[in-house]
Amino acid sequence: VHLNTMQGLELINVINKLGLKDKLKDLVLGQGESGDKKIEYMKLQNEYMHKVIELIETKMPKKEYDELPEAEQTKILNEVMTDEIAEMGARLNVIASEVNTMAASEGFDLFYTAVIERFYGNKDVIFKALSSIFNVKTKELEKQELAATALMIKKIMESPDIQAFMKVFL
Repeated sequence: VHLNTMQGLELINVINKLGLKDKLKDLVLGQGESGDKKIEYMKLQNEYMHKVIELIETKMPKKEYDELPEAEQTKILNEVMTDEIAEMGARLNVIASEVNTMAASEGFDLFYTAVIERFYGNKDVIFKALSSIFNVKTKELEKQELAATALMIKKIMESPDIQAFMKVFL
């Protein structure tokens, strides 16, 4: 889904009308526990990558390793891998799973608030935005399956235009 400026402004109006600014900000910026977990993941990932590169370079230059076919890279990595680094990789996978679970939970909370808690009193502004973004008549939106409307909202949340817009302010 790509949004023009007017559609984006309508979406901002929906966010304001529903009082979702703080929830959205927390989701985008990763505030609180999920933010701490994301930072932990990034730090461990960085440390892990540096250590893996150091191990590879005991066998050959990294540039040469990068040019090898994937099967050869795996063979080299298995030869140089230590238990400590393998455990770090396993821990990294666990943290990645935790981050994904937290992000999904926060996304659901935002979605629940928008669609279930605050939808009915604000349906006109929501339908107007969806109608504009997806070029669908409001009456069609009212009659379509709830899952279809939810999918539209999900597509907006995952829109590259929304992601790029948010990055302007980060």
